This record gives sequence, C-alpha cells and structure tokens, in this order.
Amino acid sequence: MPMAAKKPRYQCLLLTMMVLTLLFMTAGPQIVSAVNNPPVITSVLPENGTVYQWGDTVGLEADAYDPDGDDLTYVWREPSLSIEHGHSADVDLRYMHPGEHYLILEVSDGNASVYRGLNFIVEGEIEDDDEGSSSPIDLWVAIVIGFVMIIVVIVVAAWMRMRR
Repeated sequence: MPMAAKKPRYQCLLLTMMVLTLLFMTAGPQIVSAVNNPPVITSVLPENGTVYQWGDTVGLEADAYDPDGDDLTYVWREPSLSIEHGHSADVDLRYMHPGEHYLILEVSDGNASVYRGLNFIVEGEIEDDDEGSSSPIDLWVAIVIGFVMIIVVIVVAAWMRMRR
C-alpha cells in the first residue's frame, strides 16, 4: 500500500503565518476611545429677572462639575454687545448700562461644552458727577482732529507757495 506524502512542517508554518497576516491586514486599525461626558451646570446666579440699580455690583456665579473629572473653563458672554465679561466661575460686574441684559454662560471640559442663559435688568440712569464734563476719549478725539486740521493748513499753504 502506497504511503501518503507528508507535507513538510515549514509549509504548514508558512501557511499559518500567511493566514494570520491576512487576518490582521483586513481587520483594520483598532481604535479604542473613552466616552466623554459633558460638564453639568448645577446652578447659575443671578436668577432670571433679577433687578439691579445702576452702579450695583452684579455677581455672576456658576456651579458646575465634570463627571469625568476634567478641568472646566468658563466664559460669560453678552452676545448682543459681543462682549466677554469673564473667564471664571465667579465674576463681578460694575457699572452695567441700564436696560435688559441677556448673558450666556459656556462651561467646557475641552471636549464638550454646555450653555446656560440668564437675564437681568439694570435700572436707573448713568450719573454724571460733573455737569458738562467730557470723557477722556472725547478730549483725545478733539486733540487729534485739531492736529489733523493744523497739518492740512500747513500742507495747503506750502502747496500754494510752490504754485506761485
């Protein structure tokens, strides 16, 4: 009875390695990622509709935490004025202009952000200590305009001399 031919061992090993290589190549990269939980805002002050008088300090306060223990950043924005009022959980504002104010608090853990809106009212009128006094900006504008006019007069006079 004829004996069956035996395959050399290295051929079995080579075939096994080729199958394993093919499996690893087709499996694609294995990406392991942890799920990030967004921060949680537990409270915001002032309460909506709080009324302040002009000149009062408006205390903005936020309590928040991150379920993953990530560090939090805070931004208090007043979108209608394109202003950022502060970058911490507690911010004190003074001399807010009279009227209604709508602010948005953004709390971020670097991966996700959550938002909370609040509104408050500032009543009263802006007090002017000295009647007829002008702000430093108004004074600088007047000085700059004066210098520009002087330069224009000098340039025009020099040009007129050169034409003669």
